[in-house]
Amino acid sequence: MGRELPPAGAVERVLVVLSAGLGDFVMAVPALKALRRGFIRARITLVVSSRTLAYARSCPYADQAVALDGRPGTWSGAWGQLAAVRALRGQRFDLALNLFDIACLTGMLKMAALFAAVAPRVSAGRSS
Repeated sequence: MGRELPPAGAVERVLVVLSAGLGDFVMAVPALKALRRGFIRARITLVVSSRTLAYARSCPYADQAVALDGRPGTWSGAWGQLAAVRALRGQRFDLALNLFDIACLTGMLKMAALFAAVAPRVSAGRSS
């Protein structure tokens, strides 16, 4: 049983996870645009792979972009990733969305752990 989505005006912070490659990021831009239109006043944060971090930071439909995969220029190592997740949790997201298609059990568990750690009011996504 999931929780109902709060009214658009009540959503102040949205987390969007899209930790795939550049092609998947480009394909997700229309969804990000629609999300921005639906939640005009919300702060939208993207969690992406380090391969797409530069593109995500230049996306006009997001306010912030972070990478958690431990590559150079990102939150590296386990301690860095824990600090990043703690910082995300501190933002107290109203809504968290997974736009990344999960193809394996390990990926599903990682996504579940991320969403549990960030603790959004409502979460939704693909294959999760």
